[in-house]
Amino acid sequence: MYTIVGIERKKGVYDGREYDNTILHTTFEKDGKATVEGLCTQSFKVKTNICPAVVLGDCVDFMYDRYGNVVHVSVVS
Repeated sequence: MYTIVGIERKKGVYDGREYDNTILHTTFEKDGKATVEGLCTQSFKVKTNICPAVVLGDCVDFMYDRYGNVVHVSVVS
């Protein structure tokens, strides 16, 4: 589970193809045997048309396709 701490939108044209992505900047707690002080961070690129309405502080989880692309974002209560 990831907590949203930043939301960024990137639109444009690359090699003649339009793109519209939302970058969700998140924090998460690392589990396992590693020693970590504080929180870890990770950013996820999501196509804007499949990104739900999220706000800072929301907890989310991600589903991926076989190529590692985000295909679904679930907002967790």
